Amino acid sequence: MTGFAGRGCAFALAILAAGCARDREGGGSTTSFGIDAKAAEDPADPGLEEAEETAPPEPVAKEPDHQRGVIYYFTTDVRAKPTRKSTLLGHIRRGTVVRVDGPEGIDGCADGWYRLVDAPGYICATEGLRLKDIETYIATSAPHQPWFDAILPYDYAHIGRDDVPAYSQVPPLAEQKEVAKWLAERRALLAAQIEAVEKALAEGTVLTNPYEVTVEVTEPDGTIETHTIDDAYTQDVEEGPVPTEIPFKSVGKILLRGFYLSVDTRAWKEGAPYFKTLRGLFVNSSAVQVIAPPTSRGAELTADMTLPVGIVIRKTIPAYTSEEGGVGFKPVKAQSYDRFAVLPIVEEITAGAQAYYSVGSGMYVRTGDVRRVDLADPPATVKSPGQKWIDIDIKHQVLTAYEGQTPVYVALISSGRERENIEYKTPRGILSIQSKHVTGTMDNLYASDGPYAIEDVPWTQYFLSSYAIHGAFWHNGFGMVRSHGCVNLTPHDARWLFLWTEPRLPAGWHSIYTNKDLPGTIVKIHD
Repeated sequence: MTGFAGRGCAFALAILAAGCARDREGGGSTTSFGIDAKAAEDPADPGLEEAEETAPPEPVAKEPDHQRGVIYYFTTDVRAKPTRKSTLLGHIRRGTVVRVDGPEGIDGCADGWYRLVDAPGYICATEGLRLKDIETYIATSAPHQPWFDAILPYDYAHIGRDDVPAYSQVPPLAEQKEVAKWLAERRALLAAQIEAVEKALAEGTVLTNPYEVTVEVTEPDGTIETHTIDDAYTQDVEEGPVPTEIPFKSVGKILLRGFYLSVDTRAWKEGAPYFKTLRGLFVNSSAVQVIAPPTSRGAELTADMTLPVGIVIRKTIPAYTSEEGGVGFKPVKAQSYDRFAVLPIVEEITAGAQAYYSVGSGMYVRTGDVRRVDLADPPATVKSPGQKWIDIDIKHQVLTAYEGQTPVYVALISSGRERENIEYKTPRGILSIQSKHVTGTMDNLYASDGPYAIEDVPWTQYFLSSYAIHGAFWHNGFGMVRSHGCVNLTPHDARWLFLWTEPRLPAGWHSIYTNKDLPGTIVKIHD
């Protein structure tokens, strides 16, 4: 989900930390040339002269040898200390190469704890650290690492129909046909169940057991048999549209139309093209479509472009100029502004019943065509002049990133559809980033508006329980409510915010958690 901008920042921090550690190990009693600091205070000291003429050059300290390993679990925990009970610092994903020292104890870890060299923390070798045959594993089994220099960290595919099997190992065609038959039978039984419930509701009758419905199913020999939900043959229909108990070892899970997958590579299996997902499952490419993410974005703010601004919320809006005599405004044929354009607001002017914003260069736009963003006061929890914090305005569906009282970025959002369902309300209050994840899967197979599953939602930052700020590549309706309670941003805006907020993600890590020594950026959410 090359040289990366995001990785570059994190890598530079890791190198800086390592350099400081080496300086501390040096003891601070010598200069960078290896000369005794006290003697260096007096240039006339003969001892210094003699040292300059006869002393051999100070040997260059050799970088200690470190072990090299690769993560082979899908995610491996990083702990603060070599014990399972210590603070969880973050996660590292499958395929990441790490430098480690150890082992350092076996408390809760049979194969020992290994200390990470390039970032603080320990990982348990029993839970995903491979120290042998690293290159072979990387070449044959490791998925590609996330792209930090792209809008999205991975490629994504949309499932185009119901009941698509995702295979852990693609079976022969004969078994694929058996899987398809089982899915068709199950779908027919599920439809019968829904029909029975809807009929009972329409007639006002009581359905004592909604699972006691019958359906005729064509058997392999051509005969027609009647089955009920209570038969062992059909018991799994009670799970709902997505089966979790699957009678085929080759099937990892079943996908529905509207689900999204994170894609690793393409493969040719059993005479057909497949996509291999980041979780190692295979999905026939005829059932999916690789998506193109929205390229829309907000804007970085500068001294020349600062608040207040207006963000265009319609597809294309006209620009206006004042008529002669200043009695009104007329559209400019050769000038218009596209959706998501960020325009400076110089002043507001009313002409008759219509209000306009002056946006510079003699141009004006109607106030209803843009979403105005004004300067906000920092919450009391912002203590230092340049401290980072985020303002999320639910009423106007905008997010502004601040450093102290200086706005640095502005973007449209999509928050929860709370008027439709109170369960989808986005929390309000003064909160803070609790954890950051390059990606994180979000799903609910029993959501009131239908099951959904999106693998590796990009640039995810949780601020309260299961509520997060994250990128959304599956819609482009920003500026309007859309979500189940999270704060959606365009992938570009979500990536910018992810790389800007605290704490920064160490190089190679997939997730990081905040703690008292590593606080997260403050998030203010209000109407």
